[in-house]
Amino acid sequence: SGFEVPIIVDTPLARISTEPSRNIARNLPNYLQDKQVVLLVTEKEYAPEIREELSERVGRTYVINVTEKERGNLAKVELIE
Repeated sequence: SGFEVPIIVDTPLARISTEPSRNIARNLPNYLQDKQVVLLVTEKEYAPEIREELSERVGRTYVINVTEKERGNLAKVELIE
């Protein structure tokens, strides 16, 4: 397309077992070199071994907590340092 925009991937590791997930996390930065990538992951997907593989390439990590479950449209976003 010629546009330089961030790549956003929602739940990329949801149904993938541990070792293939680690391989994806290890190689993803190589495939998307010089691109801004936003991964929307669950706690289970962002397990310690995945976090370790991505650690050198992660700029910021945020946690999104739903604060109103009845309507599900209110959330608090926190930067994890």
